[in-house]
Parts: sequence; C-alpha cells; structure tokens
Amino acid sequence: MNPRQLDYFKRKLLAWKGSILAESKG
Repeated sequence: MNPRQLDYFKRKLLAWKGSILAESKG
C-alpha cells in the first residue's frame, strides 16, 4: 500500500467516523 492510498484510506475512515458520530448525536 503506497502513501497516497494510505492517506485516502485515513480520510475515508475519519469521514466515516465523523458521520457515525453525527448520526448518534442526532
């Protein structure tokens, strides 16, 4: 896995986490 893929994956994970948190908060 190259750095670009890793960065993309990290961003995706953070965005996913953020949306989950936002959903649970209402």
